[in-house]
This record gives sequence, C-alpha cells and structure tokens, in this order.
Amino acid sequence: MAGTHTNQNGVFSIHKINGDNKFIAFNENKLIKIIIKPEHFSDIKEDLNILGINNSMIFPDIDGLCKHLEYRFTHEKT
Repeated sequence: MAGTHTNQNGVFSIHKINGDNKFIAFNENKLIKIIIKPEHFSDIKEDLNILGINNSMIFPDIDGLCKHLEYRFTHEKT
C-alpha cells in the first residue's frame, strides 16, 4: 500500500461566513451525522466522480490514478 493511503481520514464540515467575510465559529451542538445507506454508494460515487472527486484527485499518486482509471473504464456511466 502506498504511503499516502496509510493515514487517510477526515471530517467534512460546512461553515457560514458573516458580514465581515469571516467564518462563523463551529458549534458542536449543531453537528449532525449523515448516514448514507449502502444502496446509495454507487450513485453518490458516480456524482462525486462527475464533479472531479475521485481516487486520482484524493490520492494523487500512481495507485490513485490506477484506481480511478479502473473505475472509469469499468463502472462509469456513458
């Protein structure tokens, strides 16, 4: 496994910007967890790929490129 893959994890968050063009502070009480059902994984992965979010972009090494090309030529809708 490539070194770039060993410690990948993260949190996605959305923040508002106030009138001074600054981020509004994070409020833990308003954090929500969104659970995606497995039957939606394929459609969401395809939507993200259309937006340019794929293995090649997330893991910009040869492994990421190969996984993206494999996905593109075996799963991508035409």
